[in-house]
Amino acid sequence: LLNSPRILVCGDADFAYATALADSLRELQPPAHIFASAYEPEPELLSRYPHAAAAMASLERSGVAVRCGVDAREIQSHYQDHSFHRIIFNLPQSPPAPKARNQIQRHRALLRDFCHSAAGSLAPRGELWITLLAGQGGTPMDPISRMPGDTWQIQQQAATAGLLVKAVASADLDA
Repeated sequence: LLNSPRILVCGDADFAYATALADSLRELQPPAHIFASAYEPEPELLSRYPHAAAAMASLERSGVAVRCGVDAREIQSHYQDHSFHRIIFNLPQSPPAPKARNQIQRHRALLRDFCHSAAGSLAPRGELWITLLAGQGGTPMDPISRMPGDTWQIQQQAATAGLLVKAVASADLDA
């Protein structure tokens, strides 16, 4: 697996994305080595997403390394001996704080902390792929323009980790 691309999927609550990714990369040569993770501990995850058990078992049978209880802000503590060619975080959300103001600050902090964590786990020329809803990122390429204070400011959060936003593209979330 030395020349195999290593891909980490963070925060894949029900493992639907990792399943679709593994299916789409099945014929890749050399084969990709996929690591799929969810934030919640396994009992909590299975209580919330009962169908995730079947997805986890299927992924493991196909050679995907599956882990629950992985905080995307602490990748190196969960995957000390790995570096990744691509780290994917789809629709990251910081849990709401009851009666707290400025919830957007929590999302920015999550992005910033994730970028710092992921930067230390990227292989040379590795990439982060972060999926946000239209307008959340706050980039000039965003399809929905919002005031800078109303965005997650992805360019600024990535820059604090020495990373650069190279591209913004639309994603078909239903697919």
